[in-house]
Amino acid sequence: GLRHMSPESWDVFICHASEDKANVAERLYQHLDLVGIRCWYDRGEILGGDSIVGKINEGLKCSRFVIVIVSPAVLRKTWARKEMNAALSQEIDSGTTRVLPLMVGSDEEIQQMTNELALQRDKRYIRWSGSPQEIEGELRSLIRRENVRGKA
Repeated sequence: GLRHMSPESWDVFICHASEDKANVAERLYQHLDLVGIRCWYDRGEILGGDSIVGKINEGLKCSRFVIVIVSPAVLRKTWARKEMNAALSQEIDSGTTRVLPLMVGSDEEIQQMTNELALQRDKRYIRWSGSPQEIEGELRSLIRRENVRGKA
């Protein structure tokens, strides 16, 4: 399964721009949470008085995967890009798949985003169709693959 035993860890960290919160991030979070996939999501994890940087660092470090909602808005946001870059750096260091790009936008926007994000060009991305079930399926497939490798 996707759940970790430790209460300080998450299955997936959801990285997004505030402009994508209502239409993509919130819908994705609600679905994944409903099916038992533990998500680090800013709304639930950063509370009054918390260190924002500290909480984000903890979430990135303790999450098995990072879904980066890649949209035109995220490319304009320094904060979201830093989260994405940190996750890519962790992926490179570990040699395992951690970052799942979730592309949001028109064909033209997606082409522009892929051109701008050189490090993500080699990744198979998921395109947001409005169905969080597709993302859940991808996560479950990655977990199965990871579990098989762990038993070998």
